[in-house]
Amino acid sequence: MGRRGREKHRAQAAAAASGTDVASHLRGVPGLIWLLFEAPSGFAIFSFDGSCLVKGDAIEHIWAKFVKDYMAKSVIWLKQFQEFEDKSAAINYTTGLDKQLRDMLKIWCRRQEKLAVGRNEYKEIIEADWELGVKCLCDDSVMEVMWGIKNLMHTLIPQEQKVLTKEERLPISKGLEMILHRYKFYVEPEMVNDDIVEAACFLYDCDLVEKKHSKSLHMADAYLKEISGFNSSGWNPMKLATALKKICYPEEEIEIPPEMFSPDELLKIKEHADQYKNKVIKYEISVIYKELVHAYKCKEVKLRLMRSLVAKRPNLLD
Repeated sequence: MGRRGREKHRAQAAAAASGTDVASHLRGVPGLIWLLFEAPSGFAIFSFDGSCLVKGDAIEHIWAKFVKDYMAKSVIWLKQFQEFEDKSAAINYTTGLDKQLRDMLKIWCRRQEKLAVGRNEYKEIIEADWELGVKCLCDDSVMEVMWGIKNLMHTLIPQEQKVLTKEERLPISKGLEMILHRYKFYVEPEMVNDDIVEAACFLYDCDLVEKKHSKSLHMADAYLKEISGFNSSGWNPMKLATALKKICYPEEEIEIPPEMFSPDELLKIKEHADQYKNKVIKYEISVIYKELVHAYKCKEVKLRLMRSLVAKRPNLLD
């Protein structure tokens, strides 16, 4: 072994030794799991907020945590990265795990702890290693995380010098595809770029604002029905928030798109405003209204941008 090889070996040994101490501090953290990521020149071990994986709508949301660096760093943390001269020899069906990768996993993963992996064959090989006794996860939710790490690889694994080829990158995450389809945008996998991902993430965030306030706003449905005869159960959050804002603050000038309310609805909102006193909380309505206005304006801008970035073909997605 040459001098460079000896220095590399000592550096890896030091990282492993310090890693053991760090790993001990992570034991017992609720929801925390380990994740093995295959990079172009080696393998990385992350600790990851596994609670992201168990939610019923996980696939819809995970991708958005990996659009910007600061988002990802709130749910995933690099613990160790090692280069491997031959990754195919490190883990395969014939020989199982080689010593280098097994030792790396042993630093972090204790028996019965969970390890997310990006391939089903890796799951089978690692779980077959009785010395480790690790339980592996590999499903669509985990693959969304793998897509995210690849999207931000050089931030999350700064030691990795190689660049992923197009074939090595996942073409498009399922969650990203879901938000694009929701807005009837058809995007070929090879068309996906940073601009499209970021614009889609803005649309996703706007949808979250709408979803966050929908339930609380619709608590006013009974009052709107009782006092003004409105059947508001089918109103979207922006229309509902606008009506309540106008009811709570009748003196304020509010720009209302003509298509939002009929003349009869506007007249009833104005005439019945006093009857809603003490039935809705004015300050909360004001805050919600401002958030929704901001989200809807942002959505309009990002939809225009998205239309310029991709082809829109409603007939393919209806």
